[in-house]
Amino acid sequence: MLARGYSLTELLIALGAGAMLISACATVGGRFIGKNVALDQKLIVAEESQLLRRHIQQQLRRAGYQHVPVADRLTHSNQSFQAAWAIGQHADETSNSCVLFAYDLNKNGILDEQTPNERFGFRWHDHALEARIDGRGCNENGWQDLTSPDIRVSLFQLSYDPLTPAIIDVTLALQYHQQADSIKVSRFSVALPNYLGLWHE
Repeated sequence: MLARGYSLTELLIALGAGAMLISACATVGGRFIGKNVALDQKLIVAEESQLLRRHIQQQLRRAGYQHVPVADRLTHSNQSFQAAWAIGQHADETSNSCVLFAYDLNKNGILDEQTPNERFGFRWHDHALEARIDGRGCNENGWQDLTSPDIRVSLFQLSYDPLTPAIIDVTLALQYHQQADSIKVSRFSVALPNYLGLWHE
């Protein structure tokens, strides 16, 4: 009995079917990878948004705090920490996109302007959320980026209602580079427990 091989036609049909199968797998795999990358970007933005939200809330809740012994609380004033509160903006950004504040980090009862500097803040500048360094003003250079280079801040704004001035409302919008479908907008309120007329208008 003679062994019979495949004909040229059969080989061409098998190669064509194999190529179609590989092409279909590559297409499905490419779509899956593309969707996976988009999902990863959304998760990165959501995680960064959550971390920034917690950090902003934690820091703003401390605004105006001054360590005073219990016996002196009724007679002591924390004017220096209260006077350090301000909302403004960098000249290149929208209004109410920078907040400056102070709190008694080392609990010595004095507003320290040297190390450790107890003047803090957040601002929106150049598509990044930045933290205040060494008591710099909203328009000064030298602030530290809080957001990663892959994240673009498209909005950071603070507001308050004159009827409830001890509560500040914050809006924060982040996106992954230029990916419009990865935008995460967070709106949250922060109670200011050390509020004693912080707003100076």
